[in-house]
Amino acid sequence: TSLEMKIWKRECLARDDYRCFDCGARNGEGKKVTLNVDHIYPFSLFPRLRFELENGQTVCIECHKVRSSILMKELNKGLFLGRPLADYGINKNIYVSN
Repeated sequence: TSLEMKIWKRECLARDDYRCFDCGARNGEGKKVTLNVDHIYPFSLFPRLRFELENGQTVCIECHKVRSSILMKELNKGLFLGRPLADYGINKNIYVSN
C-alpha cells in the first residue's frame, strides 16, 4: 500500500468517525469491528478519483462484502449505478465474466 493510499484511508476513517457508513457499527461498543474504506467509484474504472476523499466511505467488512457482490453483479451486466458502462467511456467487455 502506498503512502498516499494510507493517508487517504486514514482521512476517510477519521471523517466518518470510524463508523460503518451502511450499518453504523464501530469498535468500542461491545464488539470488534473490522473497518475498510471503500471506493464509491472503483479506482479500476475511475483512476483519477482514487485518492479523492469524497470517493471513499468507511464500511465494516460485512457491509463491504455485500457492496462488492452487488457491484460485481452490476458490472457483469455491463452496468454501473444502473447506467451502461459505455456512458462512462468504459468498454463493457472488460468486466463481463463468462
